[in-house]
Amino acid sequence: MNPSTRLLVVVRDPVRRAIGNYTHPVSKKPEMKPFEQLVLLNTSIGSIMDTSCERIKRSIYYSCYLTQKSLKNSN
Repeated sequence: MNPSTRLLVVVRDPVRRAIGNYTHPVSKKPEMKPFEQLVLLNTSIGSIMDTSCERIKRSIYYSCYLTQKSLKNSN
C-alpha cells in the first residue's frame, strides 16, 4: 500500500445497525414480530440479547460480544 494512502473507517452504532437491519424486512412483512421480541430474551434478571437471533448472529458486533463474554468468564 502506498504510504501516503489515507484510510477512512466508518462505523455504525450497533443498536442503530440492528434496528436498521430489522426495519427493511418489516416494511415488506408487517406481520413480523416486534424488534424487541426478536432480539431480546426476558429473564429473571431482566432482558438480555438473544444470541440465537439471526440478525444478531450475522453482525460483527456479535463476535465482539462473544469475545468479551469469554474474557469475562476466564477471569
